[in-house]
Amino acid sequence: MGGKGGGGSSNNQAMQMQMQAAQEARMKEVQREQRLRQGEASINALYDNQDQFKNLYDKYETGQRNFYMPELEKQYGDAREKAYLAHAGAGTLWSSMRGDTEADIASQNALNRGQIESQIQDSLGGLRRQIAGDKSSLINQLYATENPEMAANEALSRVRTVSQQTPPLSPMGDLFKTATIGLGGALSNANNPYNRVTNPGVGRTSGRTVFG
Repeated sequence: MGGKGGGGSSNNQAMQMQMQAAQEARMKEVQREQRLRQGEASINALYDNQDQFKNLYDKYETGQRNFYMPELEKQYGDAREKAYLAHAGAGTLWSSMRGDTEADIASQNALNRGQIESQIQDSLGGLRRQIAGDKSSLINQLYATENPEMAANEALSRVRTVSQQTPPLSPMGDLFKTATIGLGGALSNANNPYNRVTNPGVGRTSGRTVFG
């Protein structure tokens, strides 16, 4: 009987140890969840506040528009002037050909403007995806390290870094091509000596201002 009593005591001790281990595991899980919530709260406080990135988005959009649009306007003006000079040289200032040329140039200008706007929006979309990717990466890092202080510091560092980014700017090539705005014939006529002799209007303009 004494042996049976000793066995019961041993079983009780084992059960108590198991209960204590289970309680410690629960406490560790509670503490782990608290650390994760704390870390996520720090990350979300930075990344879910859209005002945090508003200036950056505005800088990206305005910076690109201020860089590309003046160049587009300059090239548009140059293309119209080139068309005017070509038609003046060919004696076709008052022809339907010039009207077609102006329409072609205006069409290309609208197309170029639309492409620039699309490029700006694509750039903004890429920036937003980058920021969303940073947040996702920080959450993954938090769950791997379970260190909320590290997550908070890393999130702050990344936000500061991305806030200093500048928009990607690259020089534009020639947006208006002579061959695509119907000037080939006009330029050919203007450079043809025989055409200058047989058409008195070729190579000179009237006193009226027709460009602008």
